[in-house]
Amino acid sequence: MNAEPIPLSALPRPTVPPLIERLLEHPAAQPVSEAGLDDFLAQPGEAVLFLWAQPARYPEVLDVAVVLPELVAQFAREGTALRIGVVDEASERALGLRYGMTRRPALIFLRDGAYVATLHGMQDWQVYVERIREILASAPSRPPSPGIAVAGPSGACH
Repeated sequence: MNAEPIPLSALPRPTVPPLIERLLEHPAAQPVSEAGLDDFLAQPGEAVLFLWAQPARYPEVLDVAVVLPELVAQFAREGTALRIGVVDEASERALGLRYGMTRRPALIFLRDGAYVATLHGMQDWQVYVERIREILASAPSRPPSPGIAVAGPSGACH
């Protein structure tokens, strides 16, 4: 008894939460996939990649989706335009590894396509503003590598 293969179009697709869809409607936001990352990086100026997958497991991602446009507006008033790249779920793992993401949600800041810094988790408003000001004043650097646990002689990881 051979079962017919299920066509890909019939498989359930991950749903994009309404707050992420609303973020994608923001004029500064655009979807970013692994395949489209080079196009996003080729654009000049300040940018932030938003890694948001698994909102059921990491509910803070939805809070960041709400706050992010407000942060963009804050820095626009201060004279800095920030583009938002909303990374699709299918590309998040690869892009997270590329930029050393260690937890969600993650905001990866870029300047002229070069890595500057990453902010993880939901922050208080003032913490966000102060940290982003520091980031905007920082020079680009090499992205961190994801940590790899190494077992010592006792077998314990460190």
